[in-house]
Amino acid sequence: PSSGSGLYGFVTFRTKTGLQKACARNLTVRGVSLKVKRASKAESPKAQVRHSGQPPPQHCRTVLIKNLPYQVSEEEVKGLVAACGKVHSVRPLGAMPRKRGQLQSETDKGERRARFKGMAYVEFEASGAVSKALKLHGKEFGGRALRVDWAAPS
Repeated sequence: PSSGSGLYGFVTFRTKTGLQKACARNLTVRGVSLKVKRASKAESPKAQVRHSGQPPPQHCRTVLIKNLPYQVSEEEVKGLVAACGKVHSVRPLGAMPRKRGQLQSETDKGERRARFKGMAYVEFEASGAVSKALKLHGKEFGGRALRVDWAAPS
């Protein structure tokens, strides 16, 4: 993979010293260079995602859907939330299969990608869709109970 692949992840360190050591090193894992930096609160997923039951902010247009089947495609996620409102974008954590049944870690050209984590941010065109999408919390989809939370605007 190139250095501009756009893949990222969050790691929680037990100590400040561990974080400082990781930031000071040039890391390589399986031939891929990793850049380690401290995330700001705005970048941290914990800071962006809100718990179910709390009302979303007035202009919130994004939800995080958790516990999605690992084989789900972007089109299937759009279909899941279609009744809620028009979808602006689906941003999976990791790479979703482009086609149903395709291995999640391969592209159409056989290239390796980060595995899909079973979670995706869905941004709607209008904020009113968020309250409708939150009603999907607990609904079964692909044999799994969905967890849906609103996400703060980024």
